[in-house]
Amino acid sequence: MIKLVAETPGDQEMIEKFQRAFEQLRKHMDEQNKRLKEENERLRKELEEYRKRHPANIGIKNGKPYVIPAGDNEPHKDADANATDKEGKRKPGAQKNHKGHYRIRKKITERINVHSTDTICPSCSSTLIGSGTRKRVAEDIPEISPRVIQYHIDRMYCERCRKIYEPEITDALPKATFSLRNMLTVAYFRIGMRMSIENVKTTMDGIFGIKMSEGEVQNMLSQLSDNLGEEYDKLLALIREAASRNMDSTSYRINGITYNLWTFLTKTESIFHISKSNGHEVPLTMLGEHKGIDIHDAHKAFETFAEKTGKGRNSRDMEQWKMWINCIMK
Repeated sequence: MIKLVAETPGDQEMIEKFQRAFEQLRKHMDEQNKRLKEENERLRKELEEYRKRHPANIGIKNGKPYVIPAGDNEPHKDADANATDKEGKRKPGAQKNHKGHYRIRKKITERINVHSTDTICPSCSSTLIGSGTRKRVAEDIPEISPRVIQYHIDRMYCERCRKIYEPEITDALPKATFSLRNMLTVAYFRIGMRMSIENVKTTMDGIFGIKMSEGEVQNMLSQLSDNLGEEYDKLLALIREAASRNMDSTSYRINGITYNLWTFLTKTESIFHISKSNGHEVPLTMLGEHKGIDIHDAHKAFETFAEKTGKGRNSRDMEQWKMWINCIMK
């Protein structure tokens, strides 16, 4: 410590004042350092206790602990040693020995030249000079406007039968005011996307510019159901006679009410059926007796269905199991 020597009594008083202030500051710093050391020791003990209760091979998911298999946290043997950046994170894109996945850009259909009208630098007001061009690709949605088609249909009269015959319009159902493509789009929004009738009406108007009422939406679905009923029956007949078929069911809500959506499919056919029941009566009524292989997730309804049709687990012999395995392998 440096000792200060005063030349006058006033200087000595000032020196003593500085010394007292320095001493108070030193005591305060000592107390602060002591408190920080105690806090550091407390945190160190808490960290050690936490590590004991949470080993490196234990993770937490949804509030529940689970064991991380050995090797999951280790780098892959074939991983590139330079596959991480300075912060320890993996570089974007495919890693070494991994196939990359990316969106394939479609062929350019239009080119637009964007010319600059600026001649003065907005930052320093200097004169700008040309420095080449660059390319940028953006996929756009074409402007959509509805097509209103008027058909001029030949009418052919038979004098003997006294009947009028007309060629069939394949792009629209009989007596329909909307095209078949329009009706199928409505059905996709309503059934496939599970949109409400009001949202279907709003979407058709907002995207395609086709105005329709909620009643017309429901009428389209009814028309499709009536006209495609025969095709549905044909598909059901093929599935009933198929050598093997898959089946499954899941909950399906309609206007806030829970129903059950059943699916029955083969390699080339598939049908869906909506019912209130979730019992074995539904597949039994839809499919009936069947000599082939039924593949399902052992749901209680399907297990009971198998017992009812004589294909329960107790009645399966080795040949049936071989058929089932061969069907899976195909």
